[in-house]
Amino acid sequence: MICAWGDAVGDGCAIERSPLLPMAPVNTSANSPASPVSPAGKSASLPEALAARLPAQLQSTPPVESSHSSPAPPGQLQVLPWVCLAAGLVVLPNVSLIFWPKFVPLNVLTLLQAAGLVLLPCLLRLPVRAVMLAWLPLVLAVPAVTAYHLVMHNPLREWALLVLIETNEQELKTFLVPLLALIALALPLGWLYWRIVTRRIPRGFRLGWQAWLAVYALVGVPPLCADWEAMQARISEGYPACLVVAGWKAASLRHKLAARASIRQDYTASPSSDLLPGQREVHILVIGEAARYASFQINGYTRPTTPLLASNPNLFSFHDVRAGATCTLYSVPLMLTVAKAPTLDQALTMPSCIQVFRKAGFRTYWLSTQRKHGRFDTTVSVFARDADYAKFLSGDLDPGGAAGQGARYETAPDGDLLPLVREILARNEPRVLLVLHTMGSHMSYQKRYPQQFNYFHADNRVCDSVQNLMSLSKEQIEQMTNAYDNSVRYTDWVLSQVIETLAAQKAVSTCLYVPDHGENSGHAPTLPFAHGNETEDVLHVPMFLWLSPQYRSQRPEQTA
Repeated sequence: MICAWGDAVGDGCAIERSPLLPMAPVNTSANSPASPVSPAGKSASLPEALAARLPAQLQSTPPVESSHSSPAPPGQLQVLPWVCLAAGLVVLPNVSLIFWPKFVPLNVLTLLQAAGLVLLPCLLRLPVRAVMLAWLPLVLAVPAVTAYHLVMHNPLREWALLVLIETNEQELKTFLVPLLALIALALPLGWLYWRIVTRRIPRGFRLGWQAWLAVYALVGVPPLCADWEAMQARISEGYPACLVVAGWKAASLRHKLAARASIRQDYTASPSSDLLPGQREVHILVIGEAARYASFQINGYTRPTTPLLASNPNLFSFHDVRAGATCTLYSVPLMLTVAKAPTLDQALTMPSCIQVFRKAGFRTYWLSTQRKHGRFDTTVSVFARDADYAKFLSGDLDPGGAAGQGARYETAPDGDLLPLVREILARNEPRVLLVLHTMGSHMSYQKRYPQQFNYFHADNRVCDSVQNLMSLSKEQIEQMTNAYDNSVRYTDWVLSQVIETLAAQKAVSTCLYVPDHGENSGHAPTLPFAHGNETEDVLHVPMFLWLSPQYRSQRPEQTA
């Protein structure tokens, strides 16, 4: 036996036994104070000395823990509050759905279910810390999604992602200040979340059975309070599940866009038979942009924004027309098909009125002053392909807003469409459908009309300085209103020129104008001088219909 004893034994050193070495006696000097002596005066053997020494050492020296020992890990009750706090930060945008724009008690279930879905992967016995760290990118998006909820008064849906895909550098610059503010909020929130997860949740911590039951209840109980469709809606509206659902739907829409060229045309269409020998039939559809009903003089606006249309006796103005959606990429497909709002996916699989006219023997045209996306078809340009001939006067637009010409959103004025309209109608084709997609009153308003149409004296320098759409000065509101009204007055002139050209054809003809959506005024609490949210100014749009004298006389029933 090899033995360490003396002070070492008192220090807690272990005794090591080796079967390979025989025990040997140890001789000690009689003068050594540490050498126990037997009653006979002889030196004690090793076992006797050890037995005599150990009790005294154990009494005088407190036990010392091994250097390899560690404190006990925190239990479920200590860690679960931090897990709940971390999950709460992930689902934080759902709080805005409860209180904004008004208190909706049912949306509390959306919040609870979203928290349960965040913790659901932990039921697979995955470490909680690893699961929560995987949600970190979504925490960085919390300020942006919350701001979206507050401004749009709606949960995040697929059309918002499509708008983001199809935006351009010029539009992004308009929201530069809000974007920087959202980034400034995202960074400290992400840092706080990181600290909570890495400092308060142990590396190997897993949920116990009580926490399992709680997560099951959060995920499963709220849907029981509503029917199946309401449950699906609640899951798709709660963050972060809504991001996954919206992404999947946006990808599905993009796939349907690509497959639209192969949709079935199993229907019949024939032209009317009431034309006189040598008579022509011409229809023009003008799709406006961001036109607010209340800003048209013909509808009661006090400013002279539509003097030419107001003086046309053959023009009908409709006063109760609602846009199918609040953005172009949704509303235009709904306008051109029989799909019901908000089923954009159905519109992409249906024939458009352009295709119906083609099947009925009409020569169809699409002329646009908006930019056509270069690398991808948008929900608008894909319908332009339904026509026999399509032309985008402002060229292509890279949907990513890449540097170069594609990144700018400068467009041709709508008046540039007029020479092409005259050229097409001069061909004397017997049946024609002509679709004009205009820029109308899209931001930036001061760039939508020539300077000779600056009737209300808008200061372009002030209008160009408007970047933060959430906070406008009195002067900015005044100048932007002037610029917007100038754009409406220019639309009045363009429409009057189209009608004048069409009237000269002496054909059975119509001209229909309707915008894709309206535009908020400068006094809107959210998104002033913009669109995208469901407000009266965005949804209530003007619509005008002009009928030629030939149409009125030969089709009295439709005229009535």
